[in-house]
Amino acid sequence: MLLATISEPEPNMSSTAVVAGLVKMPAALKLAVANWRELQAKYQQAHEELRRLVAENKASNDTAGRVARERAIGRLGEALSRLAAEVGPALRAIQTARAPYLAAMEAALHQQQTEAARRALSGLETVEAALSILDEINRDLQKAGAEPAFYLQTTGNHLVGLRGRLSRIL
Repeated sequence: MLLATISEPEPNMSSTAVVAGLVKMPAALKLAVANWRELQAKYQQAHEELRRLVAENKASNDTAGRVARERAIGRLGEALSRLAAEVGPALRAIQTARAPYLAAMEAALHQQQTEAARRALSGLETVEAALSILDEINRDLQKAGAEPAFYLQTTGNHLVGLRGRLSRIL
């Protein structure tokens, strides 16, 4: 089960944060993320060492040191290639392990998301009614010689897109 219990939520936590906090991250996802971070750290370390060796090689006239550095550069290049080959599988492991967590989070937050979308649509209707009045006032002012208020039409267009996105939640 992916749900935990929170004995005492922090006073400044939103209700959404409280519900989201009840969904535990699965151990498989934690492990996959930890493995990814370890892979990133190894890659970063090898890359920095490679950059250091290349810079030293450019700055040095020491032939024996240059040969040793070039061998080390070759080994680091191979190590970086091996690490790069692990990136795809590591990211797929995260994606696979994340699926049940995401499903649990979506299920836990569904009711709040639906209620918030309904409230937003209701508020949107109020805004649209007010914009309609402003649009009518704008038309009357234009008849009297005022410049048109283009912001009203632009705002209305944004509201249509917002209405569509909110409706898809419901």
